[in-house]
Amino acid sequence: MARSVMRGTGHIISVDGICAAYLSQAPLRGGWIRDEWMDRDELDGQQDEADKRMDGDMMRIALTGGIAAGKTTVARRFVENGVPVIDYDLLARRVVEPESDALREIVERFGPHSVTTSGQLDRRWIADQVFGPGSDPHARRDLDLIVHPRVFTRARHEESALGKGLSCVVHDVPLLAEVRESIPFHFDHVVSVEAPEDVRVSRMMTTRGMSESQARGRIAGQPSREERLRMADIVIDATQPISVMMLRVDSLAAQWKAQEAARHTV
Repeated sequence: MARSVMRGTGHIISVDGICAAYLSQAPLRGGWIRDEWMDRDELDGQQDEADKRMDGDMMRIALTGGIAAGKTTVARRFVENGVPVIDYDLLARRVVEPESDALREIVERFGPHSVTTSGQLDRRWIADQVFGPGSDPHARRDLDLIVHPRVFTRARHEESALGKGLSCVVHDVPLLAEVRESIPFHFDHVVSVEAPEDVRVSRMMTTRGMSESQARGRIAGQPSREERLRMADIVIDATQPISVMMLRVDSLAAQWKAQEAARHTV
């Protein structure tokens, strides 16, 4: 399977830092995907077939951006344009549902405080263990090792379930730059939604109830703007008026659909 990272050539591979996904706003969409774990050979075999099918049938786009930059708004607009979105925040939430294998492993690693009295993952408590002052430097790595592979499996099934006949699909991967060698997908384009840090801090304080220090700590735990820009071949400025942003998204969706239509008529 391809695993390269190059600006402007469509060879990007990554997945979000799952901890941040736990704390994101409500996801856009998604269906139920089976939970069972697969071994590496089975995963690789399924991905080989998925890559062949997807490369022949539709364009694959990665969507990323800093926390609270406006990526969710852009993703919703792609859906409105008829471009399906595979939401990695949603997948990350689904793999840690009560009684899941992933949640049991999290409890084994982090202890009983990692779940609420109702058996749900305590996302705020986990975030403190990963991002808080004095947190264990290995905590995030351990959490990712539990959750990432299961998210990859579900993303593959989400993609397969879309079927044929679509021009393109967007993978909404919040921290695309962070785990470059972990997800076996080829992306034709990488779109990054960007806004200044102060704007993002203000949004998190207003809409997510964070303190300024919490918001800045969350940003500090993500890849930098420079890292995202090195990977992206398309950048959407989220400080523009919303109408201008939406026109940009509409234009991209129309462009990709036209490119795929032309390719299939050759």
